[in-house]
Amino acid sequence: MTHVIAAMTYDDAGKYRGSDFLGADKLPQFQSYRDIAMAHAEPFAAWWARYGE
Repeated sequence: MTHVIAAMTYDDAGKYRGSDFLGADKLPQFQSYRDIAMAHAEPFAAWWARYGE
């Protein structure tokens, strides 16, 4: 399996500016970021029940 790591950048108004493609050696670092984010994430169904339309 091939992994492509892209660090997306945005301006101060939130407009997408582009992506920087990083080397595969950065994969463990970005997997760690993912794992931390998922550990703090709220399941979508619970969020939608409170804030959905």
